[in-house]
Amino acid sequence: MPDNVDLKSDLEKICTEITSANAVDKQRPFSSLWKKYVFEVGYDEFAEKTLIDGYLCNSINYWKDVWKKLKQGDVFFEKLLSGKRIQSKEHGTLVVLLGTLSICINEIDTAGKFISRVLQLLSNVLPERSELNLDEFEERFLKRVEVRPVDELNLKVKAKNKKVLAFFKEVRKRYSDENLKGDAVVNRAKLDFVISLMSGSKEKKKKESLQEQKTVEKNNPDASAKDQDLTKELQEIKNKYSLLIDAKKRLERELAGCREFFQQSRAEWKKEREDYEKQKVALQNSLNNRRLEVEEKKAENQNLKTEIERMVAELAKKEHDFQDVEQSFKILKESRDDRFEEKMRSIRERLVKYYTSFLNCRGQQMSVDLGLVMQNYLQKVFDIIIGNQINLNQQKGEKNA
Repeated sequence: MPDNVDLKSDLEKICTEITSANAVDKQRPFSSLWKKYVFEVGYDEFAEKTLIDGYLCNSINYWKDVWKKLKQGDVFFEKLLSGKRIQSKEHGTLVVLLGTLSICINEIDTAGKFISRVLQLLSNVLPERSELNLDEFEERFLKRVEVRPVDELNLKVKAKNKKVLAFFKEVRKRYSDENLKGDAVVNRAKLDFVISLMSGSKEKKKKESLQEQKTVEKNNPDASAKDQDLTKELQEIKNKYSLLIDAKKRLERELAGCREFFQQSRAEWKKEREDYEKQKVALQNSLNNRRLEVEEKKAENQNLKTEIERMVAELAKKEHDFQDVEQSFKILKESRDDRFEEKMRSIRERLVKYYTSFLNCRGQQMSVDLGLVMQNYLQKVFDIIIGNQINLNQQKGEKNA
């Protein structure tokens, strides 16, 4: 047998956490852990202890599920009714035994033979009338009981369970008001059904009923007729109640179908929501990436814009500088042209007199005196040229370089 230490620890922990406020939420985890323990270890004292401790989670339903699935009804009932822990007067014990009694009543063919032992143990834990929580009694017991005609049930209950019978009759008094409606009428009928089961054998009840009826008819014929009317009315009420039970079963089946549809739709919706969440995360990541790309493009565009503005400013400056240079060049050119004209005019004026003298001497016969005069004129011409910074030795200097 496996150790299952963690499983026991988890089961003990969840039992300590169960309260009236959270019992509905704890039902599923408790059921899962408890059934897992019973399937792996078996129904032992620990399983029974947690069954009672977790009674607020409708634990008897899980006991019935396991009992039916393992098909070991006698073994389960023997262990449950062994009395090792079930004799405790804890509130959970009362609820579990009431749930077990409902199983015996509903599962006549298999669990009906244990009803006397269940009633015997139940008699040890019945509360006083002032201590009875009627709402819980209705929820934990009456709601579970399925009513059927008593004459059709092959169920024999020993007559020594008078304490339990008295308890149910005492509870029945709380439904004595003839103006009850709705669920209260159904609960009263269920109590009458349970009381009938525990009131003795069918033959004895028939004999007592017939004897009582004969006595009444003999002593009071009018009362007999009245009783017949009451019997007829009661039969009509039973028929209506039977119709109500059938309608209730049909509604419960429809409710089960609606619950199944709801669970299926809920699972589909949950899957769709998970897919949506995944798509949402993917789209969010994609959006974030796009935002980063846009921010990068914005920064890049801003840099380009700044660079363009810088280049435009630089181009404008260069254009301005070029215009200044062009203007300066134009001014310089005009200035140089004026000086050049003035200089050429000065040179021309100085050379004219020597050129005039040359023309006068050109037709004369060459002589030593004339050569000296011409040499003097030529020297004056070259002095004027050199004096105006015209380098006559430039070609010679380039060749030597």
